[in-house]
Amino acid sequence: MSQRVVLVTGPNGFLANEVCKQLVPDFKVIGLTRENTKCATTVEASYDRVNILAESVPSVDIVMHLAACIPKPIDASFPEIDSTNVGLVDRLVATYPNARHILASSVAVYGTPRSLPISLGCAAVDPTHYGVSKLKAESVVKMAKSHAIIRFSSIIGVGMKPETFIP
Repeated sequence: MSQRVVLVTGPNGFLANEVCKQLVPDFKVIGLTRENTKCATTVEASYDRVNILAESVPSVDIVMHLAACIPKPIDASFPEIDSTNVGLVDRLVATYPNARHILASSVAVYGTPRSLPISLGCAAVDPTHYGVSKLKAESVVKMAKSHAIIRFSSIIGVGMKPETFIP
């Protein structure tokens, strides 16, 4: 039996880099980076364009959507948010419809909660552009035959950039 192929978006990011390290022994890991970016993580192959990736790797078993455009400050708005957080997810769901799609989302989808604790049934209250983009990406991933969504509140660990969610 051949190794299962896992595509990881944003392999140079904090979360994806750590995930790739865990996957490499057991899976064939492919990375998708921003255009004109070299992959700093140890993966079997890295691509910077979806069309070239699709030609070279016509089938993957799992797509881990870990790339994200997170604005600083978090309530800022710019075009890359939609193209990365929604558009890239949409293209990969369309390109690999039979793969298991796993999306790293965020509690930012809730905006400013009216009460705590937050639960899946809580309504979004004025989410930022980033939060809205993650909600849209969740809707796209839900169209895949097989999917999972993980909403992170924050990620912290050795090697994090100081300007991330928890300074």
